Amino acid sequence: MKDNFREGIDFVITVYTKRHYLRMLVDSIHKYVKNVPYTINIVNCWHGDKSEGLKELDEMFGDDKTIKIIEGFDQSETTILQGDGSVFQSTRAEHMFTGGIDGNQKSPSTWFKINSDIKAFENSDREYICILDLDLIFLNEWVDDILPLLEDNLFISNRYDPGQIFHDAENPVPEAGLAKTMFFISKRSLYTEHTGWPNFDYRDGGGNITYYVQQNKLPHLILDNTYWNKNRRASYVRVTQPITYDHIKEWHVGGDVDGATINREHHLIDMVYGEQMYVNGKPFAFHQNRGVRNTTAKNDEWVAKATKYLEEN
Repeated sequence: MKDNFREGIDFVITVYTKRHYLRMLVDSIHKYVKNVPYTINIVNCWHGDKSEGLKELDEMFGDDKTIKIIEGFDQSETTILQGDGSVFQSTRAEHMFTGGIDGNQKSPSTWFKINSDIKAFENSDREYICILDLDLIFLNEWVDDILPLLEDNLFISNRYDPGQIFHDAENPVPEAGLAKTMFFISKRSLYTEHTGWPNFDYRDGGGNITYYVQQNKLPHLILDNTYWNKNRRASYVRVTQPITYDHIKEWHVGGDVDGATINREHHLIDMVYGEQMYVNGKPFAFHQNRGVRNTTAKNDEWVAKATKYLEEN
């Protein structure tokens, strides 16, 4: 293999709570990732007793030879458990971090996520790296569609967030936004030859990668998706200017309509607040959104509907 990287994809997933989400994600990888070898690198962070999470992972994946468990970080000091089942990270001033390029303010959740991903990068060696959020599953086969696109693009991202949502950072204008990393795939050489490991110096997690391609006008691909429906755009009130349809229409599926309409007409999983991703016009991945920050009721809904989809398709 060129560059001495092994053939295949290194999936990178970070978890510190609600590890049962991993079951659906891993099942979807096994079901829909074809024609390529892969390793599923799970970075296990924790709050409280580290051994409980390790035991849970072993019970789920102890016999799965594609799984590698990597030790992450103790997040006990900054984890906030809510009575409704949602889990947050502290935003107290002493726990916040400042981005080195644009002065953005980020909580420990971003620091832990980025540095956990880096641990996986440093402990893996395949040609491709695919970062995945915990609350995502694949819906269809996609490898033969996605990998060829990386011959002409430095990376492929699930979504573009326009720059006005980064209200606490410098130059918060629509065209200075961020390629998100809920599904983010590239050749490993993106990091070894171009950008270095991801950080949050610009906008949010992995923002230095977006900044690099913006500044150098380099090719990258934002996937078509259903995230920025009319309701969601209106719900973003801490912005420097309203998010209009023109700001996201290049990638948006479903038109300038509400989330219920998009869900009814396009989503393969019945979830209004979810995000569906497309490649070559085919829906191939679904992201619940907000993951561990969701209530127990929404967590249970995601587990039931994601599991049902994977059983029936």
